[in-house]
Amino acid sequence: MNYILTVICTIVLLGPFGKNVYGLDLNPSESQNIARVELVLRSYNNLSNDPKIYVVDAKNTKASDANPGTRDLPFLTVQRAAEVMYPGDVCYIGGGFYAETIKFKNSGTKEKPIIFRPLSKEDIVVITGANQIPKDKWEKVSKHIFKAKVTLNLDHENQVFINDKTMVEARWPNVGDDLLKPTLAKMEQGTTPELIVDGQLPQYDYTGAKIWVHASKYWANWTTSIVRNKGKRLEIINTAPFHEPKRHVAAEGAGYYIFSCKDALDAENEWFYDEKTHELFVYREDGKLPTEDYAVKMRMTAFDLRNRSHIHIHGIQLFGATIETNANSISLLFDEIAIKYPYYSSLAESPSAQAKKGVKLQGKNCVLKNSEVAYSSGTGVMLFGENNAVLNCYIHDHDFIGTTASCVELGGKGNIISHCTLTRSGRSVLGFPNMYQALVQNCDMSHSGMLTSDLGLTYGNVIEGGNSEIRFNLMHHNESKHFNMGLYYDHGTKNIISHHNIVYGINRTAFQLNQYAAYHLVYNNTFISKEYGFRNIWGNKYAPELTGVRIVNNVFAESAETTSSEYYWSHNITDYRDFDGQDPFKADKYLMQRGKFISGISRVTAGTKPGIGAIEAEHLKFKVGHDFDNPPKYDTMRSKPLHRNRIVNAAFEHEDHLFPWKIKKNVKRINHKLQAQITEDKNKGRMGKHAIALVSSGSEIFQNITGLLPNATYRFIGFINADNNETAVIGVRYADKSEFISPLVSSKKSSKTSDWRKVNLSFDTDAYGTEVTIFVRKMSSNGGDVYFDDAGLILESK
Repeated sequence: MNYILTVICTIVLLGPFGKNVYGLDLNPSESQNIARVELVLRSYNNLSNDPKIYVVDAKNTKASDANPGTRDLPFLTVQRAAEVMYPGDVCYIGGGFYAETIKFKNSGTKEKPIIFRPLSKEDIVVITGANQIPKDKWEKVSKHIFKAKVTLNLDHENQVFINDKTMVEARWPNVGDDLLKPTLAKMEQGTTPELIVDGQLPQYDYTGAKIWVHASKYWANWTTSIVRNKGKRLEIINTAPFHEPKRHVAAEGAGYYIFSCKDALDAENEWFYDEKTHELFVYREDGKLPTEDYAVKMRMTAFDLRNRSHIHIHGIQLFGATIETNANSISLLFDEIAIKYPYYSSLAESPSAQAKKGVKLQGKNCVLKNSEVAYSSGTGVMLFGENNAVLNCYIHDHDFIGTTASCVELGGKGNIISHCTLTRSGRSVLGFPNMYQALVQNCDMSHSGMLTSDLGLTYGNVIEGGNSEIRFNLMHHNESKHFNMGLYYDHGTKNIISHHNIVYGINRTAFQLNQYAAYHLVYNNTFISKEYGFRNIWGNKYAPELTGVRIVNNVFAESAETTSSEYYWSHNITDYRDFDGQDPFKADKYLMQRGKFISGISRVTAGTKPGIGAIEAEHLKFKVGHDFDNPPKYDTMRSKPLHRNRIVNAAFEHEDHLFPWKIKKNVKRINHKLQAQITEDKNKGRMGKHAIALVSSGSEIFQNITGLLPNATYRFIGFINADNNETAVIGVRYADKSEFISPLVSSKKSSKTSDWRKVNLSFDTDAYGTEVTIFVRKMSSNGGDVYFDDAGLILESK
């Protein structure tokens, strides 16, 4: 009976000549794909539950959302398709602009995703956040200025376009051709944090105008309001970030521009919006009524996929709008899409205000691949969530507001960036503010620091990386004028493996690792810079700390400098002068077979000496960056070097701030104010925001560790802070239940507040002892707590 129904369904849906009754004019590959879908559908007995094919085609004169969504009678909007689609349904979209935010009624399933794609390869489908201004709306105001009655509703996120390119809100001085290299005015003598003096200042009406401040030394730029102007002087509100009075405030020599000023509307591609009259003004050099397509942004989002799963979007472009997801967005796929202007704001209200903007991937198992993301005033792609991936993508021209945003901001757990080109950013091209068990590989990262300073091509601080891996990347040309770095791990970074990276085009330091840092493995990198190859001297409230850091088989163009003593340095070359910037992958015979074989890292055959630097041998070059014509294959297997930190969630910053640790008796999770390098470690937690408190006598936190080497020596390390008269130990429990523990750790009686104390416990495994349990135990009960943080378990042998 099932077979008969299948045959009947095939005849009905395909027609007597095997042609799709929807009338789709498809190329052979697309026809085959649909045929496969339909063949699967015919295996169902209940036709009402069968997946369907829908068509949206706004250019079809018969298009209407009241239609059934067939080829002859298509839907008018993509939203209508999203409202009626169920698992397995496929929507084909005709070419054209669709000015809408698409919200989905249903999710797909793993076996039956909901799919959207263009009707044919020739159809260019654009989901836009902008509405076009009818040409008959324009009227002439003066020789070069025209206006149109239009309502802009996004405040500082308003954006105006001409011919698919963003315009600039009226400003002085005029911006020039590159938003990442704007023309700036200069503050002159007499400038104070609340007063800008500039003899070149035009005599404009500055009522309601704002100002963008580019201080002489600047981690981030900032915007503020003009209170009043008197001649060549502007009174402003000092909202400089970071509370650094000599770095970020308005001062002589600093740069700036004025915007949102109607009198400054004097150049091609500039606009001004009068909120009181709801009139948009544009400047036209030719003095003629517009014939070009002007559009204004009206919607922030193209696809709203929050709380939706298993939806695939192929070959569609987004313009002036972004993709929204949340923690409940599962297994979304975005393939061969182009996203231009995903986010815009004229204001830098705080250093991080635009860091979490742009395309948002923050669910689980979501993939963005073979795609382009360009032109965000803030971040391009925010990659958070869990086990998400950005693959073979071209991500460029972001953070033109000049804050702490980047091409990609990487956080979450287990996320992957592979074979991408990340280039041109106001600050770093890759920021990793909270990455954990991440993988960044085979990327071409370049041209950071175009609007800020004191940064690296990559940057992160206060990170418990969970053995995140940064490998096989090309990092080059940091354009920052002040403190210009390459691979940069700022204070408080731990548990990161960096190998086979090439860093060049750096003025100051190729590899910067600030105190306090621990459990970094830095192997087979090429670090080329002008001042320092490796630097580790900056610290503040924390003592110099490089516990578990190993630096092996690296080549540096300049010297290495550190104030810390506890690290391992071997088979490195400094003051190297033969790097070829025209051929960064060139294998230098001088470096070949001079390195130390590193299990789990070295690419040469075991027993063979690798070369020093990122290119171990002539045949071991690697490719970086995106390639849309020949998408790469992805090897996401993680390296497991022997000297990595074996403890998972070692600083309690991830998972549920406990897993996979287990507890015995009374143990509490501690959530405290973010602790950074500038704060003394006398509180309930060290760097980061989380720690553990052991409350009762006998309270214990423990974790099972597997895969240790037999007959080897390991060291268990942790930091303990005990309230007055309380004591604790750290220990190791073997398979036979025997224990090996440290001496008692107690508070320092001389301190008004208990200090954190570093505790080390070295122990041996036997011929069969590749598994142990580590623990921390409170030994007393005097009314106080014992706090524990920043754990490590490392192989001690060299």
